[in-house]
Amino acid sequence: MNRVIIKNGEKQSDNEQIEFIGNYILAAMDIEDKILESTYFDYLDRNKWPEELNKKAFSSIIKLLKLLIDETREHHRMFLDLQNKMVLNLANRTKDDIIRDFQTMKLFEESARDYYLKVQADPEIRDESVRRLFKSIANDEQRHVKAVEKIINIIKNSLY
Repeated sequence: MNRVIIKNGEKQSDNEQIEFIGNYILAAMDIEDKILESTYFDYLDRNKWPEELNKKAFSSIIKLLKLLIDETREHHRMFLDLQNKMVLNLANRTKDDIIRDFQTMKLFEESARDYYLKVQADPEIRDESVRRLFKSIANDEQRHVKAVEKIINIIKNSLY
């Protein structure tokens, strides 16, 4: 059964609400991943700190970093659990709902491609191997865009 929810004075179906919240969940999980992948892990390594930082200060920092890492991992897990609960509600998705999901994914792929191309073209980057890597990944993202477009066309032609 597809209920209708009123949001900002407008009617919204369960599927639209799931999609709306789902996009926030994806963004939140991405944020949590980025936090983990950046500074926190890097600074667990004593060699990345100035020598004058004493053991006691470093030990205190490590405890806090581990707390941040653990809580960030827990946030990611909580968002993943919420996403999994919502996916269970996707059985009644319409053709338009599914197409909208893949159009959103296409936008993510295009955004990633455009970002990688921008990095590759940045004149501040003088290392040619870095430029090539970003260009290569941008090309992969463009292939992803094309693959998602094909999926959308298959859905359009296969579902009624």
